[in-house]
Formats: sequence, structure tokens, C-alpha cells
Amino acid sequence: MLRTAPARVLAPAGAVLTDSGIGVDLGGCPGRLLVRDPARHTRTYTYRFDHRTGPAITAGPPGYVWGAGHGAELRYLWPAFRDSVPADRPFTAAERRLSAEMIRYWGAFLHTGRPVVPGEVSWPRHDAAGRVLSLRAGGHSTVLADATLAAQHRCGFWDAVP
Repeated sequence: MLRTAPARVLAPAGAVLTDSGIGVDLGGCPGRLLVRDPARHTRTYTYRFDHRTGPAITAGPPGYVWGAGHGAELRYLWPAFRDSVPADRPFTAAERRLSAEMIRYWGAFLHTGRPVVPGEVSWPRHDAAGRVLSLRAGGHSTVLADATLAAQHRCGFWDAVP
């Protein structure tokens, strides 16, 4: 059924599911809330994988872009994953750069407990300001404020839904 649904139907449905977290409690608004408690007790770093036009694992209907769904970042971190799960196309130069950047961040975190990489955007510790590293292809990663994330995902609405 999904393969035959038009892209104009799937895109808004995907936004509702990821913004609201309906059924899975993953995505924009639930993700913001999920990290707050551990961040009060331990050093916590959060990211949002924002590369929305990467290789798709499965083909969708014509015109549909899968976006940065749950787990989409895995192929950027682990070449074995990338090589074992077929995609519709190989990485572009900008995507290879994003992959290398992510591997350096994760490696620094494993080595020192902090994802500090010289020459890359400073990944802030998640604190009361709720800042998040937005991972983007081509060297365009940036830090987003919680207010920006809340506005993008319409969390004022979703947080009020029982």
C-alpha cells in the first residue's frame, strides 16, 4: 500500500508521525522530552540527523523523499552497515564528508567522553538551553536551539495532546 500511495500523502503523514511520536515516542517532540532527565544527571550530548536526501534503503513512490528517518544515520557511521544494506545510490562527496565528520565525533566521544573535534562545529553538552547538534552534509552541520526544534516540529501543539 505504501508503495502505491502518492508522495503528497506520505510526506505529511511522515511529518505527523515524527513530530508527534505517535506510537513510537521517537522523533521531534518526544525526543526533546526524552533527553531532559538524563541530562540533569550526567553529561549528555544530543544530535539530530538532518540530512534528508541521502540514499534510500527501499524505493518509495515516485517523488517521495524518505528524509532522515530513524536509523538513517547508521550507514554514515558504520561502513559495514552501509555495505551490507543495499541503497538506491552511493554516497555523494558531501555525504562522504558527513560520514567522516560523524565518525570523528563518535570516535572523540569514545576516546575522551566528549565529542570534541578540532575544525568541526563545537557539539554542545545538552543543558537547560536544550541545544542539539544538527548533522548536515557537506560541512554544514550546526547547533540548533531548543526553541528552533520546538517550532520546526510544532511541539506547542503536540505537547498539549494527551
